[in-house]
Amino acid sequence: MLQRACLFLCLLLAVSPLSAENHEPVAADSLFSSDMQPKPKRKGLRGFLQSITEVDTNYIAPNRYHACTMLLGEKRYSYYSLSARNADGNKQELRFSPDMPFRMGPYVGFSLLFLGYTFNIGAKGSSFDRSSIYLSLYSQFIGIDYYYEADANNYRLKSASGFGNDAADDIHNVSFSGMSTYFMNLHVYYLFNNKHFSYPAAYSQSTVQKRSTGGFILGFNYTHENVRFDYTKLPSALLYDEKGNPLLLDELKVGTVHYRDYSISAGYGYNWVFHKNFLANFTFSPTFGYNFSKGEKFNASEKLFDLDALNFDFITRASVVWNNSRYFAGISLVGHTYTYKKPMFSIRNALVTASFYAGFNFLKKKKYRK
Repeated sequence: MLQRACLFLCLLLAVSPLSAENHEPVAADSLFSSDMQPKPKRKGLRGFLQSITEVDTNYIAPNRYHACTMLLGEKRYSYYSLSARNADGNKQELRFSPDMPFRMGPYVGFSLLFLGYTFNIGAKGSSFDRSSIYLSLYSQFIGIDYYYEADANNYRLKSASGFGNDAADDIHNVSFSGMSTYFMNLHVYYLFNNKHFSYPAAYSQSTVQKRSTGGFILGFNYTHENVRFDYTKLPSALLYDEKGNPLLLDELKVGTVHYRDYSISAGYGYNWVFHKNFLANFTFSPTFGYNFSKGEKFNASEKLFDLDALNFDFITRASVVWNNSRYFAGISLVGHTYTYKKPMFSIRNALVTASFYAGFNFLKKKKYRK
C-alpha cells in the first residue's frame, strides 16, 4: 500500500556514494600536470571498481560523510489514455487517472542502508486496492529505474471525446470501477562523460557538481503491462445515445490488454552550475522500440521494417539542487511515457513524480576530518 516504506530510497542515496568515494581525492592541480607520475597499477575487483568510479575533482566533489537524514515530500501522477478508431475513421478516446495522494515522511541513512516512511497527506480512507514500488539508483556511471504499480477500482474517468453528444462532453473526473492495471518497468542506462558529469549530484545529493557540463545517456527499457477494462461500467452517456443506439466503438471493447515492450533510450543530460553550490539539471531521452501482445512472437522480417509497429516515447528529468556538502535541499521532476499501439487501438500511459526534500549529512569520514 501507499503507506508502506518506500524501497526506492534504500538505493537512491545508498548506492550513489560508491561512485565517488572509493579513492582519495586528487589535488586539483595534479590532474592535468604534464609531469604527473603514473599511478600504480590496480589489481583485482576493488581496483577495477575504483578505476571506473574515479571522478575529476575539478568537476565533482565527492561525499564526505557516512550518514544522512532528510524530509521528503512526493506527489505522483499517472495517466492512461485508451483510444480506438473504426474502419470508417471515427475515433473515440477515454482518459483515466488514479487517485494518488501527496506523501511526506522522514528518512535516515548510514553507509549502504537508507530507511524511511511516508504518510499520505490529506487522503481520505477508501476501499481501493493499490500497491506500488518505486526504486531509482543513481551511481556515477550507471542508473536504474524500477517501477511497479497495481491498481484496482481506483480510477477516475477524467474526460471523453469523439462521442458526439453534450452529455459525453460534460463528463469530467467521474469515479470508475471498471479498470484495473498491472504495470512493471525496468530502465537501465549508462552515463557517458561520467568523470565530469555527476547524475548523483542532481538526483541523490551524494556528490556536488562544481562546474557545468553534460553527457550522453544510452539505455535499455523493458515494460510489462496488463490492463483490464470493463466498458459496461462506463457512464450510460458513453454507451448509448438518446434513442438507445450504441455509441461506444467495438474497437474500444477490449476487455484485457496484456503486452510487453522492449526499447532503446538515447538522450542527453546537462548539469548547469549557475551559482556556487547551486545546480540545475535537465535530461531528455527519447525511446524507440516494439511491443508484443501476449503470445505474440518477434518476427524480424515483419517488425524491423514496419514503421507502424515502432513506438516512440520519452523519459525526462529536471531538478534544482542546493548542496554545500553538509546541508542540501532541492526539487526534482521525473516523467516517463509508455505506448501500446495497434492499428485500431492504442493505450498511452504517463507516469510523473514530483519531489522536494531537505536534509543534512553527518558523521564525517575519517579521511576528511581535520
